[in-house]
Amino acid sequence: MLHHGGPLSAGRPVRRPEFCPNPDCPYHNRKLARTSPWYYHYGFFSSLARGRTRRFRCKHCGTTSSTQTFSINYWTHLPINLRDLDGRLNSCAGYRQIARALGVSYPVIKNRTLRLSRNYLNLFDTSLVNFPLEEDIAFDGIESYLRSQYIPDNFNIADVQKKNRTVLDTIWRPEPRSLVTSCRTVFRDVLSLYMNRPELSPFVINTDEKTEYKTALKDLPEWRHLNELRLVEHRTVSSRLPRTRRNPLFPVN
Repeated sequence: MLHHGGPLSAGRPVRRPEFCPNPDCPYHNRKLARTSPWYYHYGFFSSLARGRTRRFRCKHCGTTSSTQTFSINYWTHLPINLRDLDGRLNSCAGYRQIARALGVSYPVIKNRTLRLSRNYLNLFDTSLVNFPLEEDIAFDGIESYLRSQYIPDNFNIADVQKKNRTVLDTIWRPEPRSLVTSCRTVFRDVLSLYMNRPELSPFVINTDEKTEYKTALKDLPEWRHLNELRLVEHRTVSSRLPRTRRNPLFPVN
């Protein structure tokens, strides 16, 4: 799906192309495309799923597209009410339960959920472009049971866990420093929002005592620079302390 520069609405019918779908075309940029008559109508095509659909062609690069190209339902054959699906997902219904209720397959629900997720991420990205981060941050991670059960902490089943872990490791292993890499990406985004402040006042990132957080911050040149200016600070809190309102990590919970 094409979501260059802003979120798409499932409820808004697409009547004109918003940008050229060719990433190498200058009119792939949504802002530039809005200021120029860069396309012309290029007839129609018909399909069993959507019926008669209008086509367009870029005057600059010749790339063709249609109203479907810019729809969240691009390349789908089965219509799903995405507002209804969104409500079911927010009620914590599982993929297979939703699929049974709607009379569709599991892959269909998984596909539409991914489409909704991408649009939510795009919406957040668009809304945060000029957002000034005016408060300190509490940062923490969530570890799934799927992983945590293979960190032996119960001697009654430790041997079985080790054997299961060995089998899993032959299929997939996380990349080295994967947690550091992902945290570094998030911290860079947080610092970008901090830089939107009208005035760069002191800023604190609160985390638990995981060494990966400290490493990720030290890997960022922008953090090191702001730290030298004494504008930012990394404070750690023991994860064993009660998450009461006095705990700086309470907002995470």
